[in-house]
Amino acid sequence: MLVCLSLLSKLIFYQEGPVRSKRDTIKQLESQLSTALNGYISKLDLMQRSHGVKDRYFTMLMEEWNKEVEKELPKKKGVSAAERQARATILKELRSKVSEPFNPLLQIDGNSVHILSDDI
Repeated sequence: MLVCLSLLSKLIFYQEGPVRSKRDTIKQLESQLSTALNGYISKLDLMQRSHGVKDRYFTMLMEEWNKEVEKELPKKKGVSAAERQARATILKELRSKVSEPFNPLLQIDGNSVHILSDDI
């Protein structure tokens, strides 16, 4: 009985997000990457939650890149424009070493988790 109530409570509070195509998912991930490469890594979590697009592969990569940035530029409150630019420069250098920052499954032709969409 307790298991049924637990499942029921999850169903009641679950809200289905909009159906999006693989192209839309990649576009959203590219927007997240652009934001990060401009030195705004801290905004990624909010972007992921507000748009409902989160790629664990990309998130892990960004976490590793952020650690690399913090080795050279320790994190602190109130980052100046010059510091943000320095962070962006390091991130862009790290990005240049990776051929594809998103989940490799998104690159396979005909592969889509978006089975309700014809726009693959």
